[in-house]
Parts: sequence; structure tokens; C-alpha cells
Amino acid sequence: MSFELTRGDAFGIIGANGAGKSTMLKLITGIMEPTAGRIHVNGRLSALIEVGAGFHPDLTGRENIYLNGMILGMKRAEIDRKFDAIVEFSGLADFIDTPVKRYSTACTRGSASRWPRTLIRTS
Repeated sequence: MSFELTRGDAFGIIGANGAGKSTMLKLITGIMEPTAGRIHVNGRLSALIEVGAGFHPDLTGRENIYLNGMILGMKRAEIDRKFDAIVEFSGLADFIDTPVKRYSTACTRGSASRWPRTLIRTS
């Protein structure tokens, strides 16, 4: 497999259970080393294995966006610029100021069909 991403691209990996999505993510992010071939990453990337992973249940959607953005090394101004797109992608605009623990399982586990199980974001 070979692919290239440019700054700001999002890349989703979709496949059946056991297809290697999480393994691919671990290889790309450097958690695992490949046994053959090579992986080259130039710049910063963030990975999300499960859409609900890393959300603090007592914080609102808005607070979680800022918290996770900062954990990923983003500056507040960068999060501010991307905030509306993040909220639009989530489909949770009406609930963004509600604590995540009040969201349905479908909202926090990424079972909405438009959300890939694995997402790579470059910056």
C-alpha cells in the first residue's frame, strides 16, 4: 500500500474487524515498527482509533474539543479556527455545550456510518 497526504488532509481507514486498521494506525504513528517496507512521516499527525476515545465525560463537547486539541499540540488560535468545522463534522452542534456523558452511545462511539473507525489528520 502506498499513499501520500498533504498538510491538512484527513484520511480514513475503513474495513472489517480484523482487517488491520488499528495495526496500520499504530505503524503510521510509530507505536509499532514495520517488519517490512518503510513508513515516512514528515510533520505532525494525530490519530483517532475510536471517535469517542479520549473524551472526558464530565466536560462538554466544546471543552473536550479544546482539551483534545491542546493534548494534540494545537494552539488555542488553531482550535478556534477549526472549531466550526469540527462541530459540523460531529453533527452535534445542538449539544456542543452539553456534558459528553449525556450524549448517546452512538454519538461517542462513532457508530454513525459517516465516521470512519480510524482517522488520520495531518497538520
